[in-house]
Amino acid sequence: MVSEVGTPWISNNFDIHWAHHPKTNSHTHAGLFKAIKEVHYVLIDAQTNCSLKKHCSMIPSGDLTCDHCDNSPWGMTKNKDLCAFAQIWNLWGLEGKTPILRK
Repeated sequence: MVSEVGTPWISNNFDIHWAHHPKTNSHTHAGLFKAIKEVHYVLIDAQTNCSLKKHCSMIPSGDLTCDHCDNSPWGMTKNKDLCAFAQIWNLWGLEGKTPILRK
């Protein structure tokens, strides 16, 4: 049944996330769900870092982290290889924009 329908979003205490959909490579896109939450935290809660740094440091194609992860994750959109946060930021038309952070 799982091979036909897929699974819901699954995560564990080690910050590993997984989902399965029979027609897509869901594992590759799993970080995007968490990235949506991180973008929300920046835009709504004035967060200035991205908690996906550990996830992005273990990407099979190479470490995507840099100083922007700690103080301005929206700056990641300038990099050649986009992390999940930068992909969502661009997807939502926010490339080149800096949030006004007020608490």
